[in-house]
Amino acid sequence: MLTAELPTGGTVQTPRDSCQADAKNRLYGDFATWFRVEKTATNLSSLYVPDLVKDKRFVHAVEEWSVCMREAGHNFADPPSVRRQLPQLTKGLSAKKAYAIEVDLAVSEATCATKTPLSRTAHALESEYRDRKLHRYAKDITTYRRMSLLALQRAEDITGSTA
Repeated sequence: MLTAELPTGGTVQTPRDSCQADAKNRLYGDFATWFRVEKTATNLSSLYVPDLVKDKRFVHAVEEWSVCMREAGHNFADPPSVRRQLPQLTKGLSAKKAYAIEVDLAVSEATCATKTPLSRTAHALESEYRDRKLHRYAKDITTYRRMSLLALQRAEDITGSTA
């Protein structure tokens, strides 16, 4: 078994020898390294997101987003509340009507995210917090990105497709 330590604690395992492991070894070049860095790089958000969402700059941006949504006819405190309330908003509706509500909310949510500072602030703070809190994982993140790009090139070579 291959074992990877998660940044937040605990470990995950996967078989070292299997057809899937062979395929990933061919695709990534070194499946053992890929498994370790992929598990590290994709399990980092809980190390910085709790602090990010408490940041006054983010809180203020979410408040502006909420005002924008109210002005668009949707009373939501934050983007996660849209997703939490959506099942109740579409309950009992036809698929066509439920879809229309989902599209309207998605457009309003995205419009308000770009019209207010929310999108820009979230991206800037994510970079700031990742830089500040994840420096000890920089090598694994870089290796993960490099191996992902090389795997894409290998996949194109294997399949003969760039689609």
